Amino acid sequence: AIPFMVASETFLSGAGSLFKTLTQDKVRRAFLSFGVTTRYYKCGICLDDNGNGEKTYGLVFGPGVGLERLYAENFAISLEIPAAIQVFFDEGFKILPMPNFALAYRW
Repeated sequence: AIPFMVASETFLSGAGSLFKTLTQDKVRRAFLSFGVTTRYYKCGICLDDNGNGEKTYGLVFGPGVGLERLYAENFAISLEIPAAIQVFFDEGFKILPMPNFALAYRW
């Protein structure tokens, strides 16, 4: 969750994901994932043509597939390709691939 608020702007976001390991050995792992995130943004000083403040909110969710490689004892890199389904009130409906590359510490 990420809250950010100042006098003229508000940004709220929260996310979660689930992982299912398909195969794993000492240094590699293949996995499936499913994630969901929400976003709310309001800007009082960002005015549109009608003089109203900018406001957007919506939901992004979808499945993905990824590979992870363990380096050293607890450090890993991973690459994941999810199919993100975006539903925002002002932007409509989109399906986008959103590749993720991560450096991770595992304990």
